[in-house]
Amino acid sequence: LQGMGRSSSLSNQATSSKVTQFRTAIVAKLADGKPRPRPRRDRVGNISLSCICDPNRCSPMDIDFLPTVGDVVEAQYEGKFNEYYKAKVIRVNNPFKGGYDVEYFDGDIDRGLAPRYVRRYFPPHTREVFEAKVPDEKEWELCAVTKIHDGEKYDVQFEDGKKGYSLPVTDIRRVVWEYEAGDDVFVEKKGGRIRVGVVTKELGDGTYDIRYDDGEEVYGVPQDLIHLLWDLDER
Repeated sequence: LQGMGRSSSLSNQATSSKVTQFRTAIVAKLADGKPRPRPRRDRVGNISLSCICDPNRCSPMDIDFLPTVGDVVEAQYEGKFNEYYKAKVIRVNNPFKGGYDVEYFDGDIDRGLAPRYVRRYFPPHTREVFEAKVPDEKEWELCAVTKIHDGEKYDVQFEDGKKGYSLPVTDIRRVVWEYEAGDDVFVEKKGGRIRVGVVTKELGDGTYDIRYDDGEEVYGVPQDLIHLLWDLDER
């Protein structure tokens, strides 16, 4: 709110002087007259921003994550595809406008990626679902990690039963999932910890309710913190 008034530090000036003053205010309504929606904080300490964004352009974000140069991340190539590849931040342009320049571990470089296309890198977990290059083929297929070797090498089992051994990190990629009730998942926690559980409800805004294996239930977990698991004994 902008108004006209007098600053006490200018009391020696003529009373006719006009000084612009600014006062703090809270937006109560948007231009269309609708009440301003408020971010919703869930029980696991995350804030879902989807309620104040265009759902066709925005998704819940990990608002504590502001990568700097040298940080290892996952990024969507050119911001156009549904897959995340391991990368390293090589430049921070403007995280709220221009975004990040990243170099993928296969040598490709993306410039000016918006923040929504860059997220924390979390090491693969046994039983986690990825897409991987089928050995001796060019196609990518769904698979689950069966063993993790030193040097970021991974054994995987594909959906049709084929197996791959010691695949490099450049040959696997995470994909964006829309989870359903009953899906086995794990959730990323601070400090590199994980908690395994099952999705109990899809909330329709990119967040999910989850019941952990120890019985604890959490609500509104952002999609980016959830990873799908396969029960390999049933495949």
